[in-house]
Amino acid sequence: MNIITEENWNYTFYENLNFKVFISLTAYQDEQNQIETGYIVNITDEFDNEVLQKNFVALPNACRYINDKYASVWNFTSRLQQTSGSGCSTCVAH
Repeated sequence: MNIITEENWNYTFYENLNFKVFISLTAYQDEQNQIETGYIVNITDEFDNEVLQKNFVALPNACRYINDKYASVWNFTSRLQQTSGSGCSTCVAH
């Protein structure tokens, strides 16, 4: 089974019917007024409208949450194009 990991979180997601759930990067101000990075598990609809967000301070926690909740019931998707060759014709920009 494919799951979202600390290595692939920025180009993978789960989808089901008209919904998609993914992890995104965010920034927030801590108690000492320092800017920190964090992670958000987002659910969006087919029009990219936000349905739900859950904040996490650490990426491993966001990965664990999204996999525990969605890996067994939603379809795993990767935005990476699978290629078997090399050169300009196999670039994902094309």
